[in-house]
Amino acid sequence: MKSLDGLLGGAVKRAGIMKQVHSAHIVSIANLVVKSSVDPAVSPDVKAISYVGQELRVNCYHSVAAYEVKQKEKGIIAELTRREPTCNVHRILTRITTKPTEYEV
Repeated sequence: MKSLDGLLGGAVKRAGIMKQVHSAHIVSIANLVVKSSVDPAVSPDVKAISYVGQELRVNCYHSVAAYEVKQKEKGIIAELTRREPTCNVHRILTRITTKPTEYEV
C-alpha cells in the first residue's frame, strides 16, 4: 500500500497540482486583504482573480477602485506577506472591467 501512496504523491507533484492549490490559497487570502485595505464603499468592486509568478491580478469594476488598489499596493503586499509568508508578490496588476468574467461568477 505504501507504493500506491508514493505513486499518488509523485503524480500530484508532477501534475503541478500543489502549485495551483498554493496559487488559489494566495488568491483567497488576497481577496480578504484587498477588500479590508480599500475604502468600504469600494470594497465590493474589487476582486483578486489570479496569482501568477510574482504578480497578483485584481479586477476592478471602475477606475476609482483601481486607483485605490494602486495607491495602497505596498500596504496590501505587506499585509499579504504577513498573513502568508510563502507568497512572493512583487506587484499588483489591476484591470478595469464592467462585468464579471465567466471565471468570477
